[in-house]
Amino acid sequence: MDSIRNKYNTFVEQLTEEVRDPYGTRISVGYNNDASVNVYVKEPNSERKKMIGEVILTKSGVVVYRKQEKEKDKHRNTLSWTVHKWIFKYVDYILYKTKLGVYKISSEKAKDVGFTMSYKTNNQGYMTKQFVKCKDWEFTPFNKSEVPILKKLGYEWYNCLRGEFKKPYMINMGRDIASRRNKIPVFPESKDVFNAYKKTPYMDVKVVILGDYPYPNKSADGLAFSQKEDFTTPSEKLKGIHTELEQDYYNGGLMLGAETNLEHWANQGVMLLNTVLTSEQTSEKAHEENKWQNFISHTLNVLINRPTNSKKPIVFLLWGEKAINFEKLLLDNKENLILKTASPNRNGYLGSKHFTKCNSFLISTNQLPVSW
Repeated sequence: MDSIRNKYNTFVEQLTEEVRDPYGTRISVGYNNDASVNVYVKEPNSERKKMIGEVILTKSGVVVYRKQEKEKDKHRNTLSWTVHKWIFKYVDYILYKTKLGVYKISSEKAKDVGFTMSYKTNNQGYMTKQFVKCKDWEFTPFNKSEVPILKKLGYEWYNCLRGEFKKPYMINMGRDIASRRNKIPVFPESKDVFNAYKKTPYMDVKVVILGDYPYPNKSADGLAFSQKEDFTTPSEKLKGIHTELEQDYYNGGLMLGAETNLEHWANQGVMLLNTVLTSEQTSEKAHEENKWQNFISHTLNVLINRPTNSKKPIVFLLWGEKAINFEKLLLDNKENLILKTASPNRNGYLGSKHFTKCNSFLISTNQLPVSW
């Protein structure tokens, strides 16, 4: 505790009078008590004094506490909170508190995962700040009933879709599927149903491959067309995908070591989404009568309505009749690319050249191509 106290005292002593950081920001403190001070800044070219948080001495370390922040004040285009860079050397943790919950991150992690943004002419404020994506913070919602949703979706999709889980159709569908699991095997496993969301965060999506149903067996892993790693024999759909990859992406060459698990696509920003997220051992179409289509429609809607001044266009690959039925939801946004074809195990899929067409579009819009 003594080392923490010394660190806190050093911070207060150095900022007793207004000082400047290397970027021209003027910093000062206002006393509350022996274990808490308010920190104020005047950014370059401004005389407006702004409180940026309360620095608190705690048993676990020195903490910058920003309370009563508004969720809408996150940097909209990057889903980030900002931290003044000069504060890192003085504090151990940064906390943001909103009506939704508490965000916490260590200074060390914030420095490692944060990024900077260029500043506008005559406004050097951005130079003083480190942007840290909300998904990199330790987030604890005040509503404990939402913790399972957060764990299933990951922060960014939770932030977009949390309200959908409170609607009657999702509540009723969840109860129905849970009841079915008690009677017959349902796939994928409950923990994997939303893997397409968790593996590819909202702001990272650059390609959406929309399929039809999960595999009605233990190979289903929550990613469209993908199989769990220990299932090395490809499904008929994956055989079609591998053949098209060889003819299109590999220019007719042999694709050695073709993988049945497609998580490496998801990690590159390819959202592998089905139009129905659960199936049964008796039939892959058993859950088609559920309301998954409402949930998928909402997912696509929030994707095409990402902040327009920050997002890059998205490539939508619609594979199969069920996927093509969603095309009408995507047509209003002319910036995106929509490609459609048959399911990979059907006539019409081979020769679609979706892999090279997708990468050509990504390159033309200044995005990294996918390493298929």
